[in-house]
Amino acid sequence: MKNIITIIAIFIFSVNIYSQPYYVGKDGVKKQVNILPINNVFTYDAKTSEHVSIMLNNFNIDSVNYYLFMYVNKHRLNNSLNSLELDSSLSKVSDLQMNYQHKVKELTHYQNIKKYETSDKRANEMNLKYEDISENNIFGYIASLKFFVYSEYVKYNNDNVNQLVANYLFNLWKESDGHNKTMLNPKWENSYISMSYVDNYMSIVQIFKK
Repeated sequence: MKNIITIIAIFIFSVNIYSQPYYVGKDGVKKQVNILPINNVFTYDAKTSEHVSIMLNNFNIDSVNYYLFMYVNKHRLNNSLNSLELDSSLSKVSDLQMNYQHKVKELTHYQNIKKYETSDKRANEMNLKYEDISENNIFGYIASLKFFVYSEYVKYNNDNVNQLVANYLFNLWKESDGHNKTMLNPKWENSYISMSYVDNYMSIVQIFKK
């Protein structure tokens, strides 16, 4: 009986993580949204699940943002690079793209809006002074934040839910050649991260500036 319950729990767990949501585009066509990849959890434990539920009481998107910025800087220092200075003036640019990703329900560096197509054009429209500018983005759907955190907790046994989420997001960038190259570009001096979690959609944009 216990084995049957466990199998049922794992099945429900998988369905909650991987159920593919849809949205209707401006062209009236139903489209799939991007889902953040989550590592499989092959065992389900009720006690662990209860513990994760308690951990989620401390979930705070601003705290996740703080740790993600810290992990990026730590990554740079570990590669003998300068740490990035937090520059809140860049939020005018990162917020634009973070909100645009929510609007179009996809990961994108581009905007289909005249004068706002690319990060440098957006920076120009916001009257920012810079020599060079770039961005790293994340966008995806999380069917269940609890199961998302559960999978990370099982791997790392870390009670800090915000560190777990930030570490997961950081590793998405680190394991992508293009994103990692941007993080480790020695020319960057300033940075800012805009992050939001709305209706199960997570949108993140980090701006890098020289």
